[in-house]
Amino acid sequence: MRTYLFRLVSAVVVLLASISYTCRAENYTTLNLPRVGDGQIVYLINVDNEAVIDSLPAINETVVFRSDKYKPSYVKVMSNNDDYGNFLLNDSPITLDVTLEDFNGGVLKRWIAQGGFNDNLNDFAKQYSELYKAFQNAANDQVRDSLQNTMQTLLLDNMERNVDNILGYRFFLMLASKLSLDSIENLVDRYPALKNYEKVNATLAEKRILEDVQPGHRFKDFTVSYEGMEHRLSDVVGKGDYVLVDFWAFWCGPCREEMPYIKEVYNQFKDHNFKVIGITISDNPEMDIEAAEKLELPWEIWVNGFDASKEYFITSIPHLILFSPDGTILERGIRGDDLLTAVAKYFD
Repeated sequence: MRTYLFRLVSAVVVLLASISYTCRAENYTTLNLPRVGDGQIVYLINVDNEAVIDSLPAINETVVFRSDKYKPSYVKVMSNNDDYGNFLLNDSPITLDVTLEDFNGGVLKRWIAQGGFNDNLNDFAKQYSELYKAFQNAANDQVRDSLQNTMQTLLLDNMERNVDNILGYRFFLMLASKLSLDSIENLVDRYPALKNYEKVNATLAEKRILEDVQPGHRFKDFTVSYEGMEHRLSDVVGKGDYVLVDFWAFWCGPCREEMPYIKEVYNQFKDHNFKVIGITISDNPEMDIEAAEKLELPWEIWVNGFDASKEYFITSIPHLILFSPDGTILERGIRGDDLLTAVAKYFD
């Protein structure tokens, strides 16, 4: 009897140990998603390659995924084409809490992720936020430059310490927009693990494209086509005139606000060797044509130019580029009062 009890107790201990181990191994990612209805499918999507990692239906505005089923990834949460935030997924208990706030007919989403590498990211965010507040309140440019260097160094140090895990990749994405092509190429050469990520390679490609269309480089040609009509940039650029190209769209409020400045430049220099070309990038050329007429734009308008804008890596509008008579890019990204100053200096 004593031997039987000993074996029974031993079996229970082993079972409890097994259960304890299972609970430790099976970590979960819990997503708290307000207003997501029961049965609505929620997707985990890998930010690096846009692949769907997994999907599950929501129950009581909550979705629970197994954290230890997946490769560590930087992921975003999507449902019904709505974005519910992003976080770092790895073999840890993770919670994503989303809050929604209604305003002026829209909804503002906020989220915070906790657990695993997300805690490291949250600690970094606090440090960076304090530095940014100091930057905004800096007394002079010297102090601002110093703080800006400190913020960049903080990002770089965190990336280098974590370059072999998903946290390092996340820091790279935050850092890349602040670095030159040479700096990014040096980082990737120093840390080859970064080449395993598609977005790292895409960032390098984009930076190389952007480098080729910066001031000082010769123009890159493109064609804009609509309803059988074709316009080539090389038909007007490099032909002896200064050419100002304005990328815009009918739905863009800032584009409309920029038009008076462009008209002022046009009226001042139209009798010289100076031209303006407007290129629209919306998916509704008819609305662009109508908007150009209502705005009474006196220069040539090319519609359906979205693909053309990609040749110059234009990610926001309005975006203006000034070309020299020989086709060299002189200025880009100039707006407002700076536009008149920038153009005028070539006619002094």
